[in-house]
Amino acid sequence: MGILDGKTILVTGVTMNTSIAYKVAEIAAAEGATVIVSNFGRALSLTNRIVRRLDPTPPVLELAVTNAEHLAELPGQLRGLGVDRLDGVVHSIAFANPETALGGKFLTTPFEDVAGSVHISAYPLVSLTMACKPLSG
Repeated sequence: MGILDGKTILVTGVTMNTSIAYKVAEIAAAEGATVIVSNFGRALSLTNRIVRRLDPTPPVLELAVTNAEHLAELPGQLRGLGVDRLDGVVHSIAFANPETALGGKFLTTPFEDVAGSVHISAYPLVSLTMACKPLSG
């Protein structure tokens, strides 16, 4: 019996087995949670491969957290998996333009790229939370 028995957790941003999101999903499952993961686009195939290492293998939803249609469809997708309640949401999404913001370029990153990073990495916590609200306990 784990501390998360009977709980359902959505974990976003699982791409590599070395990521924080992967470790959260791994520990949550080990503690008894039903885990669902999400990603989108090209990363979706990586996510589908990497979650096979988890036991049990969680379902993977396509979810772009900056896409209003994806967010609107999220409660229905979760209900389609038999989820009528979410007990936790892990927002583990990070993006920065590798050509302008990484490799020591952080202090010279153009505002447009900083704004894009915030739009993808930070603000979606709000929209994701609101999309999941209909399933909150």
